[in-house]
Amino acid sequence: MGKKIDYDSAQITKAMQSILKIKYKNPLPRALSINMVIDKDINIPCGENNKPITEIIPISKIQVEKDKDSEEISIVKINISPELFAGSPIYVDVQSKHPHQIHPIDMEFEFSSAPIVENKHDIEGYAPFVTYNPGEKMELKVHSPLPSFSVDFIRYGAKEKLVHQIKNIHGKKQNYDLYAYRNGANWETSHLFQIPLDWQTGLYGARLYDASGKEFHIPFNLRDTSYVSRPKNKRIAILSSTNTWQAYNSWGGASLYWYFAPDHIKPSDSAQLVNTQRPNPAATPVGEVTHLASGEKYILAWLENNHFPYSLISDWDLHHQPHLLKDFGTLIINTHGEYWTKEMYDALEQFMDQGGNVVSLSGNGCYWKTVIKENLMEVRKDGSHHLLIGERGGLWRDLERTESRMLGVRYNGPATDSFYPYKIKNADHWIFANTGLKNGDLVGEKGLRGGASGHETDIMDEFTPKNTILLAKGTNPKKKQGAEMIYYDHPKGGGVFSVGSIAFGSSLIMDSDLTKIVKNVLDRFLK
Repeated sequence: MGKKIDYDSAQITKAMQSILKIKYKNPLPRALSINMVIDKDINIPCGENNKPITEIIPISKIQVEKDKDSEEISIVKINISPELFAGSPIYVDVQSKHPHQIHPIDMEFEFSSAPIVENKHDIEGYAPFVTYNPGEKMELKVHSPLPSFSVDFIRYGAKEKLVHQIKNIHGKKQNYDLYAYRNGANWETSHLFQIPLDWQTGLYGARLYDASGKEFHIPFNLRDTSYVSRPKNKRIAILSSTNTWQAYNSWGGASLYWYFAPDHIKPSDSAQLVNTQRPNPAATPVGEVTHLASGEKYILAWLENNHFPYSLISDWDLHHQPHLLKDFGTLIINTHGEYWTKEMYDALEQFMDQGGNVVSLSGNGCYWKTVIKENLMEVRKDGSHHLLIGERGGLWRDLERTESRMLGVRYNGPATDSFYPYKIKNADHWIFANTGLKNGDLVGEKGLRGGASGHETDIMDEFTPKNTILLAKGTNPKKKQGAEMIYYDHPKGGGVFSVGSIAFGSSLIMDSDLTKIVKNVLDRFLK
């Protein structure tokens, strides 16, 4: 039996529970084959346009109830992920898997609010924004299984410093709905904290903890305006890759990489719309060194250890205030700047066209086109149209905005767990002045994760500016996985230095040669 379902596009931003109700006159088939296809060119993550998604589901794994009007009729209920509804009609075909064909007698869709899930997690929480100004009030929204909890505020700079404590805050359990990854947690505010005016710019964490010994960290960035006292050419903005933090956040059922919501029919890999209003355990600034906040803090520590004042801004800031870069002479991209909105991309191009310098201490930069609307972040990894704005999505390079035109290199994939040093290729370049390095020497041999070239790495391509100089090459053994460290002079007056590796910062913090190299770059840019 087949059926067409029209889904109100106005419901797209709020994920509903979608149940396909199929009526059978007993007996039931042993299993069902469900075929779905979305109309037009807005497709689901697991296939080409108009290619059906097929699931075979045993009856034993499906909710079945008796029809209230007839004991001879059973109703089979199948949950369908909201990720499969994209504003266009969906066509569903149901076939029974049984020795004898058993046909349904009716089929309908039922949409309702997502059911509430009892929160059985340890203490966790979030703040509405990822960046604040000194003096602003921060709402801490906390799920606390115990009657009270405490919070430590920690700044991650040259040293990790406890800057404030609040003890014995009243706590309560806070539940969430089945699709909180898209709908947000929608928790009540547990505590309102006013950020002191004298806190300096940087990466902070709110460490939540209770009597059980469990803890949870909420990372946030603090902006400042102290840079106005310095000449523009000596001002450094460092961009925190907070869109990437959110992309890897699977709390509440899904992320842009995984899908865990308990639906019968779901996308093969990930969500395409996620909400910023939820806890983010992936972005913790403590523990294992990764490509998110716990990696970014080492580049901030290096800047402070080497006496380079900076102003920290986030992807969120640059998206909403693209004019921010006009106040700075140099921009540093931190660790894993993968997800860029059009507003961010335009701002970077304008900054470079006005003579701004770029230091990309990142790999896999300017990669996915990202759309932000209110608290939602959308990425269409299948290249289909964004639901929030109607424009085509996908990789920026497939939308005629190749990242290597600006950064000099682009991600070559796939990700690697190998971490290797760079080999010097152009030792006579000014970037290697006073290092004593010569061609063939290795740099970045050690790091908190291993060598400096690793995790995800970038190389030059046909769109790289012709005057680009290959300074060093990662020695990763697999073909084209070695990061390419490059420099070129931008025609509008600035310079571009890219290291092409996510792991670079975790080596920079402990490698004297890399320190001399990056210092040479910044000293020249800040003249």
